Amino acid sequence: MTTINDQVVHKGFKYRARPLNKYTVSYMNQLFRCCREKVWNRCFDESEEHYKSTAKTLSRFDLQKRLTQWRSEDPELAGYNAEALRSIIFRFIEAREGFFQRVKAKDGKPGFPKRDPFIQSITFDCNGWRLDGDKFSLCRREEIFARFKVRKHVPLVGDIKNVTVRHTNADRWFVSFSCAGIPKKSLPKTGKEVGIDVGLRHFFTTSDGDVINLPEMVTDDSVIKRRQQRLSCRKKGSNGRRRAGILSARAHEKKANSRRYFLLQVINQLFADYDCVYVEDMDAVSFLNIKDPIKRRKRNFNRKMKEASWFGFFKLLETIASGNGRRVVRVPPEYTSQECSNCGRRHPDKQLLSNRFYKCPYCELGIDRDLNAAKNILLRGKKL
Repeated sequence: MTTINDQVVHKGFKYRARPLNKYTVSYMNQLFRCCREKVWNRCFDESEEHYKSTAKTLSRFDLQKRLTQWRSEDPELAGYNAEALRSIIFRFIEAREGFFQRVKAKDGKPGFPKRDPFIQSITFDCNGWRLDGDKFSLCRREEIFARFKVRKHVPLVGDIKNVTVRHTNADRWFVSFSCAGIPKKSLPKTGKEVGIDVGLRHFFTTSDGDVINLPEMVTDDSVIKRRQQRLSCRKKGSNGRRRAGILSARAHEKKANSRRYFLLQVINQLFADYDCVYVEDMDAVSFLNIKDPIKRRKRNFNRKMKEASWFGFFKLLETIASGNGRRVVRVPPEYTSQECSNCGRRHPDKQLLSNRFYKCPYCELGIDRDLNAAKNILLRGKKL
């Protein structure tokens, strides 16, 4: 969700879809193959050749002109929606620009866009599709190529700007609508502010003393491990391995959905109680990319941090706040666990992670470590 102005927002609606016949699946697989082999790979090859000969990259407009030429020469490309094929070019340009940005920032391994990628989604603009109640179809004039039944768990509102059809590794189909012009909803003011400190022992602790823990459905990996072991025992290329891969992907998808559902519940409760939420300004790259061999022992810490999804929580917090008239403020995270929330002085000894109780040697304050950090975050946020 992104804010367009103070009155309306841009929002996406993602619905589960079911193909109505086997021809729909066949058509979509052919479309994905065509996007991969005849659009992405051609963009990759011609961009590489152009760069070797001229030391310059092909722009988006150059590739769009070449796509027009490719469609005039290839009947298969001409049979598909031009805007949908153009979205693959946009995706290629974004991947290439991201590579150059990572090279410029010297941020780990840049990772140049690969040839022959695994494409399982396609985006349509205002034409090439039709929505009639819960029936979604890909069409060209009056000819229908693919039909889906969409499960609308929430009503679709706003002006539809584009539509994305996606097939996941769990063999499930989704249709996403990107809509604009949705009236912004503002929650009633509460006049309260809160600071939160995320952790692994507890998901987060608020400056008011509330403690939120991760539910068992998010931390339990027994089903995933069992299905991963079953997958590793199957012969490569067999139908049994393909089915085991689908079951494994569905276990991962169920855990991701459970985590997101939990985060939405927690965030909605936070914004129902507080007008402003202060969090630590942490960078995911610096936390998760460990280059120092001495710090390799922290890999288990990083695995648990990914499972808790701190940075997904921060991103979702800011997204929901922008559409509900709430504020999320990031504050500097340095020494929030070392300073006293009562007198403001820093503890002379370094506080290890194993020490869960903070005792100030100056004002003799005794308080839980996470609660002390949450109070410091609130105090710093109010000074900004």
